[in-house]
Amino acid sequence: MKASKFTPEVMISAPRRSPGIPNHDASLILYTTTSYSFKTHETTTEIRALHAKSEESVLVERNEKSSNPVWLDGGGDELALLRGGEDDTTQLIIGNVDNFDKRFVSFDALVEIQSSSCG
Repeated sequence: MKASKFTPEVMISAPRRSPGIPNHDASLILYTTTSYSFKTHETTTEIRALHAKSEESVLVERNEKSSNPVWLDGGGDELALLRGGEDDTTQLIIGNVDNFDKRFVSFDALVEIQSSSCG
């Protein structure tokens, strides 16, 4: 997107990037981008990985309910992220950065918030 003026709409719809998280050998850098469209009134969230040597950015996941990507220990290119689901569930998804759509494992967890009465 190129803008000739910095209007509030341009500033709000510009992609915002999270700080980068390098993997074990700093060959890959994990980050998220978020942008808002005034045409569709939707927020787009992408989890991306930057290959440090080639400076190529690859899309890992595009889902506004996905968050908190982290590298897994072990020296590989595997990561885990959380994705909000229906009925107060959260999925833990684990996969390889270059082939995340063929993920290793996906867990569903029901998150219950219990309230206690004081008395």
